[in-house]
Amino acid sequence: DGIRPLPGAVELLRHLSATGCPWAIATSGRMATARPTIERLGVPEGVPIITRDLVAHAKPDPDLFLAAVERLGVAPEDVFVVGDSVWDMLAARRARVLGIGLLSGGYGTEELEQAGAYRVYDDPAMLLAHLHEVGVLRVVVPPSARDELCARCDDDVTEFLCGGREEPWTLVGTEYDTGARYYV
Repeated sequence: DGIRPLPGAVELLRHLSATGCPWAIATSGRMATARPTIERLGVPEGVPIITRDLVAHAKPDPDLFLAAVERLGVAPEDVFVVGDSVWDMLAARRARVLGIGLLSGGYGTEELEQAGAYRVYDDPAMLLAHLHEVGVLRVVVPPSARDELCARCDDDVTEFLCGGREEPWTLVGTEYDTGARYYV
């Protein structure tokens, strides 16, 4: 059939996986109809997939997103939902997670923002280029500074990697005292 992932969708999901950022698929479609799209996205084994079959109510109720948050084992305030409809943004608000809108569902920026979108991007490729705007950072900490930095960080810091810079990351900040470098 003619279903193709949106521009940058496969790359975005690969990037999230490569950085250790947990993610899930939550769709109002039933598994039988969603499976071809999920396969085209190359969703790795172990990624939570929540479909309409698994919850009592579809969007705009928050059931899909709440189930995904539970399966990921993270706090709702640490989650963002990417969706292309006002129903996605309303469900995100009701689940108390951050909504990120995409202009691929026929809704405009203003409609998505009025429904609760924090940011709106043209497509997943544009979101990938702006992940730092929604808080997805990669932290590279030199081995000599790791213990010191870890001792004063909180649970919001999700990833520490030792070693040098790995392409294609863009440096967005450096801590003077520890040498920790922040990449997006």
